[in-house]
Order: sequence, then C-alpha cells, then structure tokens
Amino acid sequence: MEKYLRDNGIGTLVVTGAVAGFCINTTVRVGSDLGFRMIVVRDAVMGFDMPDEQLSARAIFDVTIAHLKSDFAEIIDSDAIVAAS
Repeated sequence: MEKYLRDNGIGTLVVTGAVAGFCINTTVRVGSDLGFRMIVVRDAVMGFDMPDEQLSARAIFDVTIAHLKSDFAEIIDSDAIVAAS
C-alpha cells in the first residue's frame, strides 16, 4: 500500500471507520510513522464498550482521539470536509 500511495503522489490520508481504539489508532500511527499526513474525521469514527474492562466506548474514543491529535494526526469533523469541497 505504501508503494502504491507514494507512486501515485498521495501524501495525505483521510481516515474514517471502526474501531477507534484498534484499527483507527493503528492505521493513523503507522501512516504517520511512514511520513504521511494523517487526518481523522472524528464524527466518522466509531468505537465500542469494553465491559470486561469497565471502559465505555466514549472513554476509549476520547482518549484515542486525544493521543492521535497530540502526535500523529489532524482531527477534524465531517463539516470541514463538506465545506472544503
């Protein structure tokens, strides 16, 4: 995937989907480590509760987004994408 992106001049990746604490976190951190500009669309990402750990989806989501924002990605809402198009 990295080769394809670079060969096609793609330097910015916009990330949406599931699950904030797992797939989104990993995708953004790896992309950032590889030198891509990473953008996470906050209101287009979901999570789930981890009841065995007594963690709510909201808590996991908020901490994940805060970590990603601190070092790995720009965090925006979908309104920003709509406004830019």
